[in-house]
Amino acid sequence: MRRVRTYITVTSVLVLLGSGALSAGPSPRLRVDLAFRGRQMPQLLEATAVKEATIIWARYGVELGTCGPDSPGRDGAITIDVVLADRQEEPLPDNALGSIVFQDGAPGSEIRMYPDAIAALVAEATVMERTEREWPTILRHVVLGRVLGRALAH
Repeated sequence: MRRVRTYITVTSVLVLLGSGALSAGPSPRLRVDLAFRGRQMPQLLEATAVKEATIIWARYGVELGTCGPDSPGRDGAITIDVVLADRQEEPLPDNALGSIVFQDGAPGSEIRMYPDAIAALVAEATVMERTEREWPTILRHVVLGRVLGRALAH
């Protein structure tokens, strides 16, 4: 049994989104429920992340939803655990925003996202010549959520 951990970076997210590598479909063909576990995050940040990932995947026939970590999810939906972690045990590049383990070429049902790496990336951004430290909390949560959602949609 071969296990390989693939990691998500800003570059890989942008390449995938811009490549057209996935074929778009007219209606949802796959239902996926995300079950967030691990570190807690503000509700607005989670909702924004899910909305961003939903928008990205809808055009490819994937309908995203959420469920609690201990709930079965919607009928007919695949449940994917999204674990918010500081870092995982295996070494990853500094720019990894998330990772998933592939076993014998098939993706696992757990995606690890690294909120600290995402926050470090966002901290480098400016909006209207203001650094992230000067942003209102709501703007920070929306930006962090969108970045997390884009990385998650990878």
